[in-house]
Amino acid sequence: MRGSKYGQADRKLGRRYNASVFPTTRLSALAADRSSDPIVRELGFSRIADAYWKPIYLYLRLQHGRAAEDASDLTQDFFARAWERETFRSYDPAKGRFRTFVRTCVDRLGRAYAGARSRLFARRCADE
Repeated sequence: MRGSKYGQADRKLGRRYNASVFPTTRLSALAADRSSDPIVRELGFSRIADAYWKPIYLYLRLQHGRAAEDASDLTQDFFARAWERETFRSYDPAKGRFRTFVRTCVDRLGRAYAGARSRLFARRCADE
């Protein structure tokens, strides 16, 4: 990573944890997240969030070049949206791995935020 656009803190993060490796899918947690029982669903979602929070955060930091606070906010927003929209229920194991599904969702969220930020910047420039 020498000479990369990321700082020393990101290199240390990358050495301690390989951001490209997401955890093995916990099928029991996915099944619980699909439960009609709200307590079981919350427990399943919590297990998924606990396992994937750090990998998503690091993925946003290292792959998308987000600042620490921005990556943390986006990670939290990802899980809030996933809970509200029941995103993980739409995962189909026949179409690919859960970790790929999650990365695709995170990439879409990252692009949506980048687009919103550039539109806001364009509006500010036009107003001046």
